[in-house]
Amino acid sequence: MKKTLWLFALMLVLSACGNKQNLPIIDATLIGVKGITQAVNVREVQQKDLVGCYVTAAIITGLDSAQLTVDTWTQGEQKTGVIPMVNVDISACNALLEEPLKPIIPEKAEFQVRETVGALEPLVFAGLEALVGIAELDCRNRVIADGTLQYIRGSIQPVIDELIKPDGIMTIPAVTLDMKDCKEGMPMPSEKASTPAPAPCECPKCPAS
Repeated sequence: MKKTLWLFALMLVLSACGNKQNLPIIDATLIGVKGITQAVNVREVQQKDLVGCYVTAAIITGLDSAQLTVDTWTQGEQKTGVIPMVNVDISACNALLEEPLKPIIPEKAEFQVRETVGALEPLVFAGLEALVGIAELDCRNRVIADGTLQYIRGSIQPVIDELIKPDGIMTIPAVTLDMKDCKEGMPMPSEKASTPAPAPCECPKCPAS
């Protein structure tokens, strides 16, 4: 149900008039998901939930990193791109500890983290999955959306690793996207820029009722 609501909201944004080559829907989705995750992070800190704090801090860091790089891709300036490796600042989470974090067995770490992620699934990941599923996205931006989802999901394993072997360092791995295959029959935004500009407002026509 939550994924359906996300999809409906994203379709409303996509159907609005504007420069669809830049697809602000990707940026808007990242902002929306980040806002939800920040609210959850505040609650986890208040409840002194270390695992919940770690997970939400990692997702927020991933969203920030993705948003910084997605903007350059949507301008059509690159055929390839990398959402870079980034370290997560977990100092606020570790401040919840009364004593240094002790390692826990892998099975317990996996269970605790996946349980937290499961609670976030309909609120956070459903929004990113709904974005990938929008039929109106062109090839290039679908690759960007899918890569962003992979990147954010990649922020979860570092949390598990930190619980198993605490060292105060949590790193989200980079994700590389290759968009050159989208060129054939699917013009890049940069290629479209040389064609005459469309009328000020060319929204898709709604089906006749």
